[in-house]
Amino acid sequence: MKVTQEHKKKQYRKIYESMFNSAFIPVTDISQVLEVEWRQASKRLEEAKRQQIIVGPEGRIFSFKNIPEYVYLFNAEDPDTAFDGFSNDPHILYNAQIAGLCDTLVFSREKMDIKGDLEIGGPRSDFHASFAPDQSFEQALKKGLEKIEAFPSSYVPQKYLKNHWDETVKWDENDEKLYNYFKYDLRKKVGPLIKEQQMSKDIIYHFLETVEERCTIWTAYFPESYLNYMPYLYMFETDYEDFIIEVFSELPTTTISFKVANTLFLYVYAPRKYIWEEPKIPRGLSIPSLEKELLNSGAAKKKTRSIIERSWRKTT
Repeated sequence: MKVTQEHKKKQYRKIYESMFNSAFIPVTDISQVLEVEWRQASKRLEEAKRQQIIVGPEGRIFSFKNIPEYVYLFNAEDPDTAFDGFSNDPHILYNAQIAGLCDTLVFSREKMDIKGDLEIGGPRSDFHASFAPDQSFEQALKKGLEKIEAFPSSYVPQKYLKNHWDETVKWDENDEKLYNYFKYDLRKKVGPLIKEQQMSKDIIYHFLETVEERCTIWTAYFPESYLNYMPYLYMFETDYEDFIIEVFSELPTTTISFKVANTLFLYVYAPRKYIWEEPKIPRGLSIPSLEKELLNSGAAKKKTRSIIERSWRKTT
């Protein structure tokens, strides 16, 4: 019997929920969740990843003292030239041109001497990734507004964002190679490492067995495929970072958050219509409505929304 696209989407969702709870869940266990044989489960997983409905599982190193990452947001003297230059710099991990707060965003393994007007810079915290609820954007926005209406009585600090700035960790050349190899997909096949880099299975599996002790792990979810959502970077000045994270965690796409100094940042992925408040969406059900109410309620002191126009990331 032919499997409908609707049924496949339900299966993709079940796979996401399973992988969010356990990044290394065996395909045989996924097959039990889907109630299909393992080959069919493997096929569904590969489909979901190929369509970028499921992305990851990914890993990002904690903010340890001996392997820090620095984040800089600034206006470059020449944004296009800067983007090309940073993309060829071995110390740069991620580089984006943005429109909003400023024009350039950089993640670096080294401190940088910024040439341009610096908005904010410094070591980042650990990352936090939300669990994407199985609901529509309109349902998510309604729930977000309801949470804000109940603020501050509903606020309970959760300490989602942690840091390890005063801690060190064992991290050698093999850890660095393995981190770069698995960073964007912890389920990648290990064969190429063994064959091409002559790395032993013991070293590889020890890294994977201990990765959750040294890295933030998440599986991201984009129900209509990653490419169908616009990427935004939010900056909030707030005394209630956990509350803002919880409001945006109602969205049906994964939200990634982190801090630089005392400033909260969120990567938010949404259809354009919910940002630009197009006529076809219900009045008041937009992400700018959430922003406005967060400011009105006192949960946020200040906010800036930037769109990510293009980006580059280090993959080796």
